Amino acid sequence: MPITIDHSNIQDALETFDISKDEYYILCTDTCIYIVWCAKGDKALGFAENNECVSIDVKGEWFYAEELPPGFKPEPLVCTRYILATD
Repeated sequence: MPITIDHSNIQDALETFDISKDEYYILCTDTCIYIVWCAKGDKALGFAENNECVSIDVKGEWFYAEELPPGFKPEPLVCTRYILATD
């Protein structure tokens, strides 16, 4: 079954995470549609800790907050993604 989103899903994510309209892209996989953007490290970590649908990129691999090692310190700028829709 196809996964779909509409404009309001994107607008809600932009507002929730304070993402500029020129600072994100949409990533589609077989099972998910993500919005991806860069955020300051501490802010990205906070997003991940407060929302189970947010993960952060650590050296090319995506991690949710519960998967990060204790005491993890993010880089100053972190690639962040949020699940817009999944199957």
